[in-house]
Amino acid sequence: PFPYTTLFRSGNKFNSFFSAYLDNFNNLFNALFNENRKKLAKERKISKHIKNDARALIQNIFSVLQLKDEGRDIELSPRLVWSLRESARHLKELADICSDHIENQHKGLLDIQKEELGKIKSQISDYILQGLSALRENNITGIEKIIQDGITIRDNINDFKKNQLKRIRKGGCKTR
Repeated sequence: PFPYTTLFRSGNKFNSFFSAYLDNFNNLFNALFNENRKKLAKERKISKHIKNDARALIQNIFSVLQLKDEGRDIELSPRLVWSLRESARHLKELADICSDHIENQHKGLLDIQKEELGKIKSQISDYILQGLSALRENNITGIEKIIQDGITIRDNINDFKKNQLKRIRKGGCKTR
């Protein structure tokens, strides 16, 4: 397979992208927890730029592949490209949801919601940092394992959603 580090080291664009991504991700949650409209509006704009940066990064990946393809087979996991595109899309959606929640003047988050969301936020941040580390080290096996570990995070998100529905049914909160 094509070594990921060649892509990763191309201008350190992955590092810059995911650094901005993580900053935006963490800032979105902090602004949501503090009900800071101005900060959410700012982070919402940033998330839109990050989504556009993901598109440019994907184009860069394919440009590097074209330059490196000198008659040899090059294999790039579609998961990598898909992950970049979907990560940026989901970040933008998260920014929209957080902003809309505060802009529509919904009741603030319950402490239990903040706690559960804080745990999920930490898991996702750690997940991204592990992925970057595996990319830097050209650890293909590590990347595949980390991708599989994402299933645990998805399960935790689904548990959060179930807990939210229970709270809504019991009248503890009004919105998801």
